[in-house]
Amino acid sequence: MSWATATNDWLTPGRDDTPPELVATAYWAYDAALMAEIAEVLGRADDAAGYRALWAKVGAAFGEEFLSADGRLASGTQTAYVLGLHVAYRLLEQDTAPSWRYMVEHGATTMWERWDGWTAEHGFQSAWMNSFNHYAFGSVGDWLYRFMLGIDQAPGTAGFSHPVLRPHPAGSLSYARGSYASARGTISAGWERSGDRLSYRVGLPAGVTATVCLPAAAAAEVRDAAGRPPASVRPFPGADGVDEAVFHVEPGTHEFTGLWPG
Repeated sequence: MSWATATNDWLTPGRDDTPPELVATAYWAYDAALMAEIAEVLGRADDAAGYRALWAKVGAAFGEEFLSADGRLASGTQTAYVLGLHVAYRLLEQDTAPSWRYMVEHGATTMWERWDGWTAEHGFQSAWMNSFNHYAFGSVGDWLYRFMLGIDQAPGTAGFSHPVLRPHPAGSLSYARGSYASARGTISAGWERSGDRLSYRVGLPAGVTATVCLPAAAAAEVRDAAGRPPASVRPFPGADGVDEAVFHVEPGTHEFTGLWPG
């Protein structure tokens, strides 16, 4: 196990009940995964293998130490479950404090430094340190683009020369769409749920090819707008027991349809 610094669950509303060992161990595993990717890009295969082994070892230790037999974590805090399970959709949809939507629904146009920077019950937090335009939750935007919409880039590439478009549709949302102004032009993506059907539409600028990975029930039956099947089917990394349909696409607009995953 690894110990965190005194900051731990920084600026949590009320008492900090998240064990520092839990936070530090989760980030230790994350750091090992990042180092494995970096070593791979640098051509250091032995180091990459070592870091992957470390990631697996730390991940297993996290489960043994903090995860009970019934699936509960040692701490019931929001932070503990986000680190362990990435339950981001629940956080996104929640509109009570503490949540991102609580800020927005009370007039925020930028992310606050504190979850409880202002609340209806207690008013403003300490004037000594209470920014209302802060990067602390800027990772929310990153998650919306990379996970909800699925706009990411292939390992080993830069500047979105070859995007990987892998959405993570979930929660109670019926649709999500957006675009990213990359160095090579605008990349757009959006998914929509209609009953038990899922559609995913992407747009690529000139000179950019991409890999589309759409999670779906019966992934082999996903089709593009021309009725073509996927190039391959493989396990979806975003959820256990779900497969993804893989397509390789050229510049332009493309649409895919299949069964809603799960």
